[in-house]
Amino acid sequence: MAVSARRSELRKIRETLVREHFRSEADQECDVTLNTFDHPRYEIMPTGQVIDGPDEVTGYYTVTREAFPDQRHDEGERIVCERVYFDTATIALQLGIAPPLTEAGTGPASRHSSG
Repeated sequence: MAVSARRSELRKIRETLVREHFRSEADQECDVTLNTFDHPRYEIMPTGQVIDGPDEVTGYYTVTREAFPDQRHDEGERIVCERVYFDTATIALQLGIAPPLTEAGTGPASRHSSG
C-alpha cells in the first residue's frame, strides 16, 4: 500500500474514532467513550490534574456530567463555537455561583465584558 493511501486510511479511522468519542460523551455512554481510548487518561492542563485508568475516568465522567449534563458536540460543516475553560473560577463565575469581579481591568469579569 502506498504511503499516501495508508495515511488517508489512517485519517479516516482516526476521524471515525474521534466522532464516536464525541458522540458517546454527548450521549453519556461512558463505556463506549472508554473504549475509544487505548488506555483511558485525561490530563487537565490548567490544574495539572491527571485522571488515569478506567475507574478514575469513569469517576471524572460522572462528576462532570452531573455539572454539565447537556454537553454535546453538534456536527455540521463548520465550527459554531469552541469554549475553553482555563480555571475553576471562570466556570464558577459563568455558573453564577461566584460574584463577578467589578474593578475595571481585573479578573474574569473584565475578560468577558464587551467594553
